[in-house]
Amino acid sequence: GGRNYVQDYKFQRQDIWKKNVGSVITIDNDNGWVVLNESTSNPYVYQFFDVSTFKVGEPLTLQYEIKCEGVSANTATNSMLVQTVLTGYESDKTFIGDKVNFGSHANNVANLTEWTKCAFTKNLPNDFTGIGFFAIRLYARNFRGKVYYRNVKLEKGNVATDLSPAPEDAELNID
Repeated sequence: GGRNYVQDYKFQRQDIWKKNVGSVITIDNDNGWVVLNESTSNPYVYQFFDVSTFKVGEPLTLQYEIKCEGVSANTATNSMLVQTVLTGYESDKTFIGDKVNFGSHANNVANLTEWTKCAFTKNLPNDFTGIGFFAIRLYARNFRGKVYYRNVKLEKGNVATDLSPAPEDAELNID
């Protein structure tokens, strides 16, 4: 399969995945998943990638498994959104803005009560020229319940290949 650029795809290390401030998030090292808990802070986790590793315009495929527990739209907004987003950052990791919505599950995630594999392919946008980093963000907003992610893989190309650890994880014996 293709090289996995996501380090710690099994959520076993505390130093790779970042959490947004105020989020109610559980990184379950034993089970290898992250849990986004209902919150008013739109919880998400993210991981930085050096843009120089990739070429503007090249296809990137993001895959992961997702499941939900007791999920429904927040009745105040009735507009639940679970998505994966590629965001841009300056070389000092100052946030620029959302660039690519890899995939949204909108209001249909309540049916995902079993682990479900998802894969989305998008091209790295032309306006990524000159930025320093991008991040993959696993995100949810306006919901009640829990949203789980596991087995995250980002690879070059437009085909989702078998899950594999990043070479950096293999060096640390994370499989």
